[in-house]
Amino acid sequence: MNSFSFSIVLIAWVTCGFICKTLGDSISSGDTLSVPLVQKHTLTFVNDTIYDATSITDSLMHYEQPLCVDTVKSSKPGTADVQFVKLDKVYVDAVAEREFNSNQSLTIIKPEKWIDTRKNLADVIADIPGVQTRKYGGEGSLQTVSIRGVDGKEVQVFLDGVHLNSAMGGAVDLGLIELENVDEIKVYKGIVPSSYGGNSLGGVIAITSKKHLKGNASGIGVSFGAYGYRKATLQLNSSVKDGIRLFSAVSYTSSHNDWKYFDRNKTSVITSDDTIATVRNHEHQKIAISIIPSIELPNDKVLQLSASITSSATGIPGTEGSVNKTAKAKESIALFTLSSLDHRIDSLKKVSFTKKIGYGYTGNSVFYTSLDSSMGAAHGNMVMFHDSYCRLGSDLHNINMSIQSKIRILPGLTSDITASANYSKILTNTETNSIITGNDWPGSSQEVSLAGDADWNFQSGVFHPGAHISLAGKLSRSETDGGNNTVLSEVVKRSDEIDYPWSMAGGIYCGIAEYGRIFINGAKYMAVPSLRERYGFNGAVIPNPDLQNEDGNVFEAGLRFKKLRLKLESIFFMQSIKNGIVFHNDGKMSKPVNIGRTLTKGVELSSIYYPWQFLKLDISGTWQQARNVSTDYNQYGRLLPNEPDFTISGGTELSIHKRFTLNYSLEFKTVYYRDDGNVLRVPANEKEVGSLFHNVNMSIKVAKNITTGFSISNLTTDVIRYETLISGTQESNYSWTVFPQNEWNFYLRIKI
Repeated sequence: MNSFSFSIVLIAWVTCGFICKTLGDSISSGDTLSVPLVQKHTLTFVNDTIYDATSITDSLMHYEQPLCVDTVKSSKPGTADVQFVKLDKVYVDAVAEREFNSNQSLTIIKPEKWIDTRKNLADVIADIPGVQTRKYGGEGSLQTVSIRGVDGKEVQVFLDGVHLNSAMGGAVDLGLIELENVDEIKVYKGIVPSSYGGNSLGGVIAITSKKHLKGNASGIGVSFGAYGYRKATLQLNSSVKDGIRLFSAVSYTSSHNDWKYFDRNKTSVITSDDTIATVRNHEHQKIAISIIPSIELPNDKVLQLSASITSSATGIPGTEGSVNKTAKAKESIALFTLSSLDHRIDSLKKVSFTKKIGYGYTGNSVFYTSLDSSMGAAHGNMVMFHDSYCRLGSDLHNINMSIQSKIRILPGLTSDITASANYSKILTNTETNSIITGNDWPGSSQEVSLAGDADWNFQSGVFHPGAHISLAGKLSRSETDGGNNTVLSEVVKRSDEIDYPWSMAGGIYCGIAEYGRIFINGAKYMAVPSLRERYGFNGAVIPNPDLQNEDGNVFEAGLRFKKLRLKLESIFFMQSIKNGIVFHNDGKMSKPVNIGRTLTKGVELSSIYYPWQFLKLDISGTWQQARNVSTDYNQYGRLLPNEPDFTISGGTELSIHKRFTLNYSLEFKTVYYRDDGNVLRVPANEKEVGSLFHNVNMSIKVAKNITTGFSISNLTTDVIRYETLISGTQESNYSWTVFPQNEWNFYLRIKI
């Protein structure tokens, strides 16, 4: 039996053991009880008040906090169509129910996972099995994620329904999105719903901003921590008048990012010149503002306007053995959306519509001078010109319109259809007083897509079988103005391309009473080359307009189980990409090329268990083989970048007193590499078999409306790490920080 088969058998054995033990448990005071959220013909008494299931769902749509079961009283029979349940207090875990009833790999994350910590969006998502994060610096620097071995550029990101991925290509910078203004994050790792276009090689990250909340939940918060970290937030949430609510927030973040690192002075063999250095020129500042009014309309509709602006500036430090004095990156994002949606989920409604229009702006610029010693190959010539400078900028304007319809065709048969249109315009600019350097070509793209899925389920006693199928098609047009590539001394002609990517997915599932769920899914996705991949840019990147579309195949089979205090999920997955696009560097020039095939397969496992009312245990892990199976460029058998074979994390939450909560977690990753050639090893020390991280968070409620606490992440007793600040050509010359150590943070929150 090979190691892969043994791992599957071991996980199945442990899962069965947990299930057998928990099935024998009985409900007692303080237990956690999940209540199905949408059940036709079900009425529930909570604290002597009667609700139907739909009302409970609606009332908890924006407030999903746990309430413990104090007593459980016997069910009393009603009519043939109506059930009655009497609970003095009930824990309606809406998030757990939505995850459990999903027919694909879905993880939903609420603010409780990141509040009062220094985590950014990518850090939070990286806690999910099958997800890895890649950092390119300290606080405020570029940070992306990969899902099941698929690079971040293929992960589609939506903020309030607006698509953030650029037609130019590249991954979305998740570090720029302000978590303080986020209400929910949904991560789809395998099958992509039609509401998000139904087509993505690397899955979908859907982010929802905070909106109208129940009650006037306003407050202020301040925090300070290691490496000069400071943050202040203000949130206001109130009813302006009947039917009109307003949520607004502003936050300011700054950090010196001045941690120490091991500097080998560009001589990895000679140790006599090794020193412990301090990161320089890496200061960070960010401000984020959100204003979200909502108006309740007749017929249970809500009209919602969302406006958010985030701007940041971060110094770019020199790589190992180099010093940058003036280099700086600036980023900004502005998002405006107007949507009309159902305020109340009505299980008897035949057709419902959600209409949305949005405008998004993303701006990026990099500034450097002859005083900076590590800003890429083109910069190498600039240092010879005194007082020379260069500023490279790009602006992405994106307009998106969509309409989504949910149709209940027959009892148990529903269909979702989403039609969307997207227009993107990329403008670029270069300003320099010395040599001419490279930048992207200006261009634009237009897309019209139609996606639909149908779901059928049948309730028959203990078993609830079902099936779903989805299809998506897109008409995509991309064009570039081209120009004169001065570095390559050639002309890139104006070009106009039309593509017709499509996708299809389907699967079967079966619910087993309220305790279990099994699902099997398969999908085929397609992605067209981006503008940067097809035409390079005005620099040392050779255009390749003959690139083929990337094709992806997904298979997953999962098992979920829940019973009172225990929740388990185990998923086997296999994901392959054919004709994947990478930038191949021959030492002088880079060229986008198709590689043969990559394959990632593995098992994801997650579990949550409450041994007692005051203790929560959380364990998750991923065992995978992420390999390049192409014979091109001698890549066969190499590990995919940033993909360890084994990752496991565990955590505890201890609530000894209602005013005191203590969280501890650890994470271990085996060896991985940061480049396609498997040269840049993490950990860099050959004697280490992996990386171990410790994290602690303590919260104290000192008064009714005042909470304070302390957190520390990446806790270690090591003085320094070898790989703290080094870079490679495969990382676009970004200095990549694996992690700053001992990031401690004090915080204070006051509700108004």
